Amino acid sequence: MKYVKIISARLNYEHLDPLNTFLWKTMAFQNLWQDSTLLDQGPSTITNMISFGDSTFEMEAASSFAEHSPNPANCYLKLIKLKENPTFDEIKSELDVVLSQFEKIYSSV
Repeated sequence: MKYVKIISARLNYEHLDPLNTFLWKTMAFQNLWQDSTLLDQGPSTITNMISFGDSTFEMEAASSFAEHSPNPANCYLKLIKLKENPTFDEIKSELDVVLSQFEKIYSSV
């Protein structure tokens, strides 16, 4: 987990347009390419992005990440769509499944 970075679109971008959730999420994903300490943009670098979210906003915004890749052939995007407005038990169950399958999710191309 030391190489996993968690980013909050709300914390970083909500102030720009408080009612535009899609904008925050899109900016968060697109701005990842600007962080040279996070992403190596060399021509042979493989980028493996896994996005977890409970709304279509995350899925659409994550797609914009891949579209802006400097090397699209080596950019692998995995989208994990969780249930919207889950109960505690439902989200725990979903996350248990993700955890049990994480190695497979991460390793697949």
